[in-house]
Amino acid sequence: MVGRLEAGGRIAAAALLALGSLAPLNGPLLATSVAPVADTSSACPVTVGTATTDPALAADAARAITVGYAATDCLPDAQLLAAAEARAAIPMASSTTPAATPTAASSPLGGSRSSGSGTVAPIVTSTPTTTTEAPAPSTTDTTTSTPTTDTTTTESTETESTETTTTDDDGSSDRSDSGTSPNDSEDPGLIPDDDPDPTVDGTTTAAGKLGWGTATGIEDFDGNLEANWSLYDGPGHAGNGRRSPSAMSVSNGVFTFTGDANGTTGGMAWKQGRSQYGRWEARVKSPVADPSYNAVMLLWPNAENWPVGGEVDFMEIGDETRQEVDFFLHYGEDNSQLHDQVTIDATQWHNWAVEWAPGKITGYVDGEPWFSTTQASALPPGPMHLTLQLDWFPKGGSVQQSTMDVDWVRYYPIDGSGVSAPIQNSLGGSTGNSVTLAPNTGTGTTGGTTGGTDDGTGDTDTDTDTDDTDATPTAVAGTTTSAGAETSAGVLQGWGEPTVAEEFDGPLGPEWRLYDGPGHVGNGVRSPEAVDVTDGLLTITGDPDGTTGGLALFPGQMHGRWEARVRAPISDETYHALLLLWPDAEDWPVGGEVDFMEMLDASRQKTKIFIHYGEDNSQVQGEVFTDGTQWHNWAVEWSPEHIVAYLDGREWYRTSDPEVLPPGPMHLAIQLDWFPENDEDGDVRESEMQVDWVKVYPF
Repeated sequence: MVGRLEAGGRIAAAALLALGSLAPLNGPLLATSVAPVADTSSACPVTVGTATTDPALAADAARAITVGYAATDCLPDAQLLAAAEARAAIPMASSTTPAATPTAASSPLGGSRSSGSGTVAPIVTSTPTTTTEAPAPSTTDTTTSTPTTDTTTTESTETESTETTTTDDDGSSDRSDSGTSPNDSEDPGLIPDDDPDPTVDGTTTAAGKLGWGTATGIEDFDGNLEANWSLYDGPGHAGNGRRSPSAMSVSNGVFTFTGDANGTTGGMAWKQGRSQYGRWEARVKSPVADPSYNAVMLLWPNAENWPVGGEVDFMEIGDETRQEVDFFLHYGEDNSQLHDQVTIDATQWHNWAVEWAPGKITGYVDGEPWFSTTQASALPPGPMHLTLQLDWFPKGGSVQQSTMDVDWVRYYPIDGSGVSAPIQNSLGGSTGNSVTLAPNTGTGTTGGTTGGTDDGTGDTDTDTDTDDTDATPTAVAGTTTSAGAETSAGVLQGWGEPTVAEEFDGPLGPEWRLYDGPGHVGNGVRSPEAVDVTDGLLTITGDPDGTTGGLALFPGQMHGRWEARVRAPISDETYHALLLLWPDAEDWPVGGEVDFMEMLDASRQKTKIFIHYGEDNSQVQGEVFTDGTQWHNWAVEWSPEHIVAYLDGREWYRTSDPEVLPPGPMHLAIQLDWFPENDEDGDVRESEMQVDWVKVYPF
């Protein structure tokens, strides 16, 4: 919000949020608002609450409340309101076709299911109906299905946890078990009538069925793939064959891996949804293949510490006819494994998902659970990320070309709930002209994962009693010695070697320039005396008279990544703690401003991002709730296509609107700014912010 200059008041970000150009994101410890955000920093002509009492405005107020505005928000104008309504509209497919009579032959989960050392949750299905009840809140998991294909009921006994299944009069299934999940106590929200989140061919997503809420990681394979994925370029699985970007292509919104007769195939790791706990879902099909090719979706440890870090193969198709799909859960130093299998025609499109919660992992296909375990020793110990792979297991003899198609991928935070937006499926796959993708190699220069994450290193194994011995952990240089490095974006996102690593373990060097002059918009004074470096910490102190401090780090750069570890104790309401990017050309506001951490809230429980742009100082914003009085790692990535903000290595804000991106080089500034107009009682108390370290990375 604030730089060394200020012009005009804030511009509300409600329109951009409503239109989807902003994507607030959250994770297990975050509660990010996804409702339209009203501008609270400038005068509000009339609030939504006040408008409800005015006959001339009551109708607009009711519309605003319907799309998520609070009573204290400014009443949006007609354009903003229309945009918010368009964003909130969730089209649901409907069908007048009578429900079919269930038969075992056409069951999406038909056939035998073998239980290995893993535990398998009962699958209970019911006669298809035209509507589906909303998932029950609180402690029950709803497993009602309304498939458009015929179903059959298959049950098995859970051995790892006590679990019971009952069927209600309405045909739904209530399940209670001894495992716990953060969303067990949350209302998943109302799911619209008819098949929840139907897709073009009638299959159901786990997100739509179970009410996982808003996806914070989205890939539809219709844009710049290299920005979101790290493409493997090196030896294949266990050193067999080769993984090459030339084996990967995109056509008509579908991503395709192709494995040739010589074992050249592909794989890639997703840069989004890299987290401790979460839900991942993707739409996949795999035509009949050579016996040597396995189509795999898995979670891999961010720390590259396989097998101790675990591995979750929630869809592994090793059967060449693609009629059987396996789930393998690897864990422990000896690569122990849990396993189960489901019979399904995987040559057709299906939606495969995994939910990893504290105490439980569950696998889904088309919204139906088919694998579950609460075995504590088998659960991953640290953050993981999604990878997609077509792996080669040479068996001798001639090899036929094989493929694996992926239509879309989604990531949902573990604490998300409510309606999940329908997903438009593509119709292509393994045919048509394609665009070959360039490799994404190296550590940090192109946003790739650490070293060669999953790059042919023991990522999947269909043998339940064999060790994968080809996993080689790769450290990220220059990022593992700082406090809190394990939750830094630099480590978790694989940014590689920083060009600047300031630990504040001595006097500030010449690259830092301390402010000495008038305070923000002329209020108070910025003095070098307010900045102190002691015991490895930078501290900026603001006194009751408005004397405070700030400093800037040079040189700047065109695009890049900046991260700092910060805490700000409870403060006076007049002091804002900031990390921001400021234009090297000093041409604000045209040169832009990116306040990627601004704590306006005196209790330091709420933090905002403000991106200033244009001659009129237009602004977009986002907000996240976390305890800023504790140490957290705040980071920003600025690329030619986007700005992304991270908190403790987790993405929480993103915009790809080219209009808001800065036009020239920027540099980091750290400021504790004084806003005397916020003083409510005339008694300003001393406030401070502390910084443990700062790192700068190239893009």
